Amino acid sequence: MTGYPSACARAYGRIELFSIGPDYLAVRKADPWSADPWEKLGAPGSLGIPPAVVSMRQENIEAFFHFGHRNTYNSLKATPWSGWYPFDCQSQWPIAVCSWGPNRMDLFKVGTGDGRALGHKWFENGVWSNGWENLGGQFGNGVAAASWAPGRIDVFGVGYGNRAIWHKWFDNGSWSNGWEDMQGITNDAPSVASWGPGRLDLFHTGLDRAVYHKWFAGGWSGWENMGGIAWSGTATAAPGPGRLALFHRGRENTIWVRKFGF
Repeated sequence: MTGYPSACARAYGRIELFSIGPDYLAVRKADPWSADPWEKLGAPGSLGIPPAVVSMRQENIEAFFHFGHRNTYNSLKATPWSGWYPFDCQSQWPIAVCSWGPNRMDLFKVGTGDGRALGHKWFENGVWSNGWENLGGQFGNGVAAASWAPGRIDVFGVGYGNRAIWHKWFDNGSWSNGWEDMQGITNDAPSVASWGPGRLDLFHTGLDRAVYHKWFAGGWSGWENMGGIAWSGTATAAPGPGRLALFHRGRENTIWVRKFGF
């Protein structure tokens, strides 16, 4: 692979993995992994910016790939795969998308002309919200988001300059005040997944290139060193209660996976 990985679960035990292939085209592979070649999705992507993928309901995928230098994204709906459609995000950093239920997804980006604040846009019942909601902060290197229940979102961004990970959440119809400092230092976008209500698993690549893990279950743990040598940000998916799959691109440009609960 020449690009970073991204992953989502579209059904119980079913993981979809996306990246950018050696010919710079968007590619996809599904678990259980086969010996078949990666499926080419017919659109170019940017090497340093991972796609953002989400499933709003079983057997559905929405994928957003950064396209060239224009800071625009193309969206792709599955399955079966549709064509590519322009989606103007105006961001030079990785975006994040999550879903709290059927026909609802929430998209997050780091702004380009508003002091690197986090922008939020949502899709519900076939309609996108008007414009971008400004969530404040000052970020670089991308964001990650997950939902553990209807009406709940947790979003994480990498601070611009200090490279720490910051956390904000949406619950009971409103956003938390300010941003929570999660510690951790990274040069890459983090990743996060939820396997059930009240549970979050957060990952990032450290400056030593090892992968670090922190989880929430009634309170936050410290950071756990998972080892590995990651040459990219991480990707994670939770295809069922107590299950996690963690991906990163190794220094030899192949994708590595580690699983929990399988």
